[in-house]
Amino acid sequence: MHSLEHLKANLDSIEEKLGYVFENKNFLIQALIHRSIVNEYRKGTLQNNERFEFLGDSVLGLVVADYLYHRLPAHPEGQLSQLRSRLVDAASCSQYLQKLQLAPYILLGKGESRSEGRTKLSILADVFEALLGAIYLDGGLGAAKSFLLFHFEPEFEAAIGSP
Repeated sequence: MHSLEHLKANLDSIEEKLGYVFENKNFLIQALIHRSIVNEYRKGTLQNNERFEFLGDSVLGLVVADYLYHRLPAHPEGQLSQLRSRLVDAASCSQYLQKLQLAPYILLGKGESRSEGRTKLSILADVFEALLGAIYLDGGLGAAKSFLLFHFEPEFEAAIGSP
């Protein structure tokens, strides 16, 4: 099982993979903490990533909607909604996190670790959204948008090109 100390020791590597350096390192740490480990942590000070996930979900939706709106000016709302839905669903978010190769850094409780939690679509998707929420809180909407487009514009373009 990975520990908080292991996570803290690897923050530089994680930031390198993200292409983003946090002003507040605690945001990055919290984004990688799954709720399953919080009750197991003895010091009782860990907070899970669920609030960041909530925020990141909305940031992702906004950035993708803005991207599609400007990229496809002649497309009707229904087509834009379908594309946005495909780009922000759990499967896509899980793939985004896998592309970043950050699953090994997720802090999970013993039960989730035993059940291969680092491969579960829902956990990977939630952590991706939490990371995006953390970047948004740390650097604002511009930082979140830059992060998304730097890493995932090819995926956005592939979705646009597919029927």
